[in-house]
Amino acid sequence: MPALTALDRHKDKNSVIRRLSNIDWANWYRHCRLEKFEPDLPGSVFRFSSSKIIFPTSAIFSIAGESQCNELAESSMIGNESIVGAWNILEDAPYRISFFVQTGGFGIVIPTAFLRLEFIRSSTFRRLVLDNTVSLVHYANQTCVCYRHHSPQQQIAKTLLLTAHRIGGRRVSMTHQRIATILGLRREAVSLAIIDLARSHLVRQERGCTVITDFSGLKQKSCECYDRLVELLELRPQPSTSN
Repeated sequence: MPALTALDRHKDKNSVIRRLSNIDWANWYRHCRLEKFEPDLPGSVFRFSSSKIIFPTSAIFSIAGESQCNELAESSMIGNESIVGAWNILEDAPYRISFFVQTGGFGIVIPTAFLRLEFIRSSTFRRLVLDNTVSLVHYANQTCVCYRHHSPQQQIAKTLLLTAHRIGGRRVSMTHQRIATILGLRREAVSLAIIDLARSHLVRQERGCTVITDFSGLKQKSCECYDRLVELLELRPQPSTSN
């Protein structure tokens, strides 16, 4: 498949780039690179490079806080509704942001230097960046509430549902260790919670993934953070119930 066709096809999968005018996209095109991202090893963490910005099309990233003893907890999950590294468009961060690839897939990678010029030139892109930055602040705030007040099972149900929304399906390719890393929980706690969900016929376990068998039932096991984040991020339509 020609590179032009592949890049244009993926461009339409990211909600930020999809809203650009044809003139803006034509100006962007020669600066874009389509890149495949593989899931990182459980427990691994990377510092985001300020030299590039990622517009996910099918990959899902976790932006994480890290303690001095290398313990992680996700502050936000970013998929094709947003931008990874938008903070670097505004200025060089005084610290590097920790992140990892939660779910493998593709993303469009663009140099930060070019996007900083576009941020000044294009009022449309400037508004998209500011809107997404505000959404990430609200996301992080809601995540703090969730960690403080909701049970591990509620957090796990929410994470499975939000991931399913982003991939547009019901097969969530995350191990128990991966979920534990994202949520800052012990792996044993994740396994017990998912076993309980499976006994209630809400999910089914397969090697390396969790299959959601009852979206409505799983939503009832989640917390109110799920509905708030779906509305905030405009994660529509509902995930498919087919295999």
